[in-house]
Amino acid sequence: MQQGEETQEKKENEISHNISVQNLMDKIKIILIMRQLKEDSIPIEIIPNLYLGCLGCALNKKKLLETNMKYILSACEMPKAPFSNDFTSLIININDSVDQDIKSKFDESNTFIENALNSQQNILVHCFAGKSRSTTFIIAYLIKNHKMTVNDALELVKTKRPIAQPNAGFMKQLQQYYDTLYNNNIDQKQQE
Repeated sequence: MQQGEETQEKKENEISHNISVQNLMDKIKIILIMRQLKEDSIPIEIIPNLYLGCLGCALNKKKLLETNMKYILSACEMPKAPFSNDFTSLIININDSVDQDIKSKFDESNTFIENALNSQQNILVHCFAGKSRSTTFIIAYLIKNHKMTVNDALELVKTKRPIAQPNAGFMKQLQQYYDTLYNNNIDQKQQE
């Protein structure tokens, strides 16, 4: 009977140890994320007045004011826009997942970006890392309003922010968006 109790106690200690290690790993991960956000807190201008960045950029009020930012498009799950009283904000709650439908949000994001740029105001488009979701919205804007191909738009963004890279599902949707805007017109002209 004692051996069974010792085995049970050993299992409980092992479980407790594993939970403690997991808690420590979670805390280390949070510290590393916070460090990254602090170090990557300067918005990068992609084209005049259109900036790309991470959550750290959106939380850096000093830099937002220094860059005369007026609009913020948040492309991540957030309950409330940071500094919502100081900036015109739009939150598009979207996951960075290959099966996430981001294309259905392009009209909304393009309109918001267009409104900022048409009024000669600076706009920050950000997601958590400033890599996939925010880059996707900027590329969609460049496709529609600057008639760029997906690859040309991505190349432009990468020259300014090298880590920019939409996930594979978003890249596919960007190509579909481009094809809808431009290749359907070619097909229709060929049929006439």
